[in-house]
Amino acid sequence: MDISCAKLVGGVAVLLTAMGYGYKIHVDRKTLKLEKNDQKGEKDHKKNEERIKKLEAKNGDEQHQIDELKEQVEQQKRQITELKKIIEKCKSKSKYEK
Repeated sequence: MDISCAKLVGGVAVLLTAMGYGYKIHVDRKTLKLEKNDQKGEKDHKKNEERIKKLEAKNGDEQHQIDELKEQVEQQKRQITELKKIIEKCKSKSKYEK
């Protein structure tokens, strides 16, 4: 009886120590589970997920703006090349007229 009593007292001591360190205790018929009861960590995790979602939405908007600006740059490049062609034609016509 002394050994079973010692086991019981030791088990209770372990459980109380675990509870003191912030663990949840789940006891079934044959199992005993200890889980870290980290409410602050869960709150931080949720905040971080919300921040990530906001940043992804913001990044999507910024990417859309970047794509629009790239398209504008391409259009301006096309216009520049067209203007250069027109200038070359004008120069060649002026040479022939002389």
